[in-house]
Amino acid sequence: GQTRLFNAVSCPTSTTCIAVGGKGPTQGYPPANAPLAERWDGSSWTTLPVPSGLVGRWTSVSCVSATHCVALGTGKFEVWNGSTWSAQAQADASDSLSSVSCTAADACTAIGWTGGPSTGIERRNGTVWTEQAASEQEGFDSVSCASSTACQAISEDPVQAMGWNGTAWTSESISVPGSDTGQNYSDQVDCAAANACEAVGTIDPSRNPFAFGYDGGPWQSQSLPSSLQNSGLDAVSCPSRSACFAVGSDTTRLVEYSASPTATTSAPDAGDT
Repeated sequence: GQTRLFNAVSCPTSTTCIAVGGKGPTQGYPPANAPLAERWDGSSWTTLPVPSGLVGRWTSVSCVSATHCVALGTGKFEVWNGSTWSAQAQADASDSLSSVSCTAADACTAIGWTGGPSTGIERRNGTVWTEQAASEQEGFDSVSCASSTACQAISEDPVQAMGWNGTAWTSESISVPGSDTGQNYSDQVDCAAANACEAVGTIDPSRNPFAFGYDGGPWQSQSLPSSLQNSGLDAVSCPSRSACFAVGSDTTRLVEYSASPTATTSAPDAGDT
């Protein structure tokens, strides 16, 4: 048998989605250590061919159309043109990149952890990836770009935030309440617009979730339903500036944010899913 694990999905339209992850033997280690990709066409999922010889699972994907996606996770970028994947080299091979966000075919930003003197932030203009300077070099876990001149990046333990304005990356104010005694895992950020972003994560060992909203100023902490205590949040998606949805691996509940991204009132619990 085979293990199939999915790590990320990107849907440029309601009838086009690309999901990526890894596959491998059910028994043995490491599990799911070859890349996997599937496509949704509005009615069914089909497995896509992936380049042979790649080791590791794809951890992130960003699609701007049905014929242009960028995936990462195997030490290089893989670009989908609607029928095949082709490799593009990282600007720094020592970067362990974990998240990519594209706003156009020639405008993508990837972020992660660095194994050398680089920042772990790479940007593509056309077909060439280049390293970007940044005020922080601790490594970041998730990036979301609303445009080529507006991106937000989030890191974990400690939680940090940076913003891209089209010219430079700068640090932003963010502080997780009650997290001084634990590790903070800020799992994902998503931006519906340049000044409308949401970030979610988890405080260990309590497994209590946290959420932050961004409206162009400092990141603001948001309250969450009490039913989510001891249930971390792992992913968030914001289809508009006034609606976000978050999910976690420790809970079967979907959390909906239907207020503004910086609301401090308790978010309604959408119930079991």
